[in-house]
Amino acid sequence: MFIHRHLGPFLFFVYFVLWLSDLRESGYTGGWKNSVSIIQSDMRSLTLFLESKEIENPDIIISELLGSFGDNELCPECLDGVNNILKENTICIPSSYRNFLTPIQSLRLYQNIRDLKNNNNCNRVHEMQLGFILIDPVASQSKLADTSIDSNPFPLLMGFAAHFEVVLYKNIILSTHPERHTENLFSWFPGLFPLRKLFYCPNECNIVFNIKRKFDKEKVWYEWFIEYEENGELIKSELQNENGESQSMNLS
Repeated sequence: MFIHRHLGPFLFFVYFVLWLSDLRESGYTGGWKNSVSIIQSDMRSLTLFLESKEIENPDIIISELLGSFGDNELCPECLDGVNNILKENTICIPSSYRNFLTPIQSLRLYQNIRDLKNNNNCNRVHEMQLGFILIDPVASQSKLADTSIDSNPFPLLMGFAAHFEVVLYKNIILSTHPERHTENLFSWFPGLFPLRKLFYCPNECNIVFNIKRKFDKEKVWYEWFIEYEENGELIKSELQNENGESQSMNLS
């Protein structure tokens, strides 16, 4: 949605990634009167409004497309659609976010994975590891990250919990990282990247978690697997969520 606002002698052009069509259709104005215009559009189509002079290049872009792993509703892909309408000094909120992963074990959660509603009943068996950093707007490309984790002292692995930290503007930060969780922040629960099979690693070994963000013309999805070496043999899990078979996000 595109909104512009007159404040005294200044005219600010701001893009809100919010669903405001109900307000528009109901004719709601609140205290905005004639100072705010709502234009219903996919943000990836805003170039057309710019070319027709219906809007101008934005001063600020505000997005609420954040999820448990720092991404929700195709945040990078959607915000990539406004790259060509930015000014040199356009402010983007949030400005960046980074993802964190930690291995977890929970037999109960593993047994009930198909009916999973939360992953509170699990034990973190290692400190958080940085997954990757995304800076918005960012190009829609496959992104590959791998996180190396020492398995000692946990022998059993059923998946990985996901968290994020986001820089909204300058030093204003929101975090779901368990060790520095923002106070009274309850909007996001941890994400989960489960493994189809429990992996048993009785001896100390180095586990590598590989995750890739993939896309085609219709959808975006994550694929992941783990690998580690035991007694000179490379052990590798099967590829999880191949071609988005279990979970994906539609581009339409």
